[in-house]
Amino acid sequence: MELIQISIYYLFVLLVRIGEGVLYIIALLTKGISLLISRIVFLLKSIKNVILFFLKRLIKAGKTVKKYTHRLIHPKKRISHKEKRQKDLALKPASPKARIRYFFYGTFFSLLFFFIPIAIFLFLQELPSPKALTARQIPQTTKIYDRNGVLLTQIYGPQDRTIVALAEIPDNLKKATIAIEDKNFYTHPGFDVQAIIRALRENISGRSFQGASTITQQLVRSSFLTNEPDIVRKIKEIIIAFWTERIYSKDQILEMYFNQIPYGGTAWGVEAASDVYFGKHVKDLTLAESTFLAGITTAPTFYSPYGQEPNRWKMRQKEVLSQMVRLGFISKKEKQDALSETLQFRNRSVAINAPHFVNYVKDFLAQKYGLAMLERGGLTVTTSLDMTLQKKAEEITSPMELCSSQDLKAVIFLQWSEAVISTTHKAAMLTSRLETANRDHQSNLSPTLQRSQKAIPQQRFLKIILSPILSRVVLPTHLLIMTGNFEEEFPSGQLLVTR
Repeated sequence: MELIQISIYYLFVLLVRIGEGVLYIIALLTKGISLLISRIVFLLKSIKNVILFFLKRLIKAGKTVKKYTHRLIHPKKRISHKEKRQKDLALKPASPKARIRYFFYGTFFSLLFFFIPIAIFLFLQELPSPKALTARQIPQTTKIYDRNGVLLTQIYGPQDRTIVALAEIPDNLKKATIAIEDKNFYTHPGFDVQAIIRALRENISGRSFQGASTITQQLVRSSFLTNEPDIVRKIKEIIIAFWTERIYSKDQILEMYFNQIPYGGTAWGVEAASDVYFGKHVKDLTLAESTFLAGITTAPTFYSPYGQEPNRWKMRQKEVLSQMVRLGFISKKEKQDALSETLQFRNRSVAINAPHFVNYVKDFLAQKYGLAMLERGGLTVTTSLDMTLQKKAEEITSPMELCSSQDLKAVIFLQWSEAVISTTHKAAMLTSRLETANRDHQSNLSPTLQRSQKAIPQQRFLKIILSPILSRVVLPTHLLIMTGNFEEEFPSGQLLVTR
């Protein structure tokens, strides 16, 4: 009796110690779930202490009872030789069935305490760390402005993205996204058990196909994983999402989500999506526009207003607004006002302002910083071009022909070494002709005359300003070429490049 109790006691202690050791190893190696495992270890310790307490009491009680009743219950007797022989025969080798049973027991405990922990460790080692969400270099769009802050063009690779802070995103867009994508965002640990059960029930019943990914899971999938419907990928997604929630706050996760999720085409993030669809900053979005953006993230191509069925998005927008009313985010009147608002979508083909000048700046930046930095570095480039004068120049030269210089009004060229005020396609073509003619003219001069010749300034690029005043006062029969000094806030025609 005592031997059995002691054996059970030490066997249980051994199993508990092995379990604690395995859990501690997993806790040390799997970082993100260390808190959960530490709680499990604490629970095991508590259970162990309670069981050990009762086992000790039972063993102590057993010894006390045995001390006074052993002689009465089990009188001491001499074991005969025959009885000893029968006892030895009882310890014969185990039967084949018993061996099979012991084999399965050994295999089970080997898997439980050795192979499975190793497999879990190797699986977790392959997972990317959520810390890379802030440590990685996120591709951003380079923007080129004129001297007054007017946007000339945007340069980007596969992803058009502009990072914005959560404070710049309107509350309506935040609430709309949470309402339609993850209503329990601020309460779940990275994955929503209720949403998973609901999605399984709907999918099994065949009534509809639903996903159960939280905002955190969508962020993880878009940043590290693929969209393939794979159970292994889903497990990875849940683990990394749980780990992400342990590292970042809810607002940090929401901000990264808004800057990471694709909204259709090359538009990644809400700022780029606001510009692509509505031609405005995200902070200026209305409730109707916010619900449109919140609704298309599920299937941007399907709900695109530029697709074959450009009105599909309206049903999705109505669904988003209804969910917001159901959760108390907006009133029914606000919903009706948003539904009655007519959305003005931006024309997909957007012209580049001052294209020849912009192309020159792009070539210059690509040579200086490299094409990768230009397309993904998120540079802010302020040039010396004045877009107001540029438009005036285009208005003046648009009805004119380039057949002869007599057809042009007053055109003034300024040296590039000072500043770019405005340039037009026609002037760029004339500039090329002038430079070619000047090179041909100077090739026929002596070296001394070439050094003193300044009728037409030598430069890589000529800047022009077209003056309506001169067109009224002067009727030139030739181009007026000036080499005057022009220095304001952009000395030597430098570009102001920031990140």
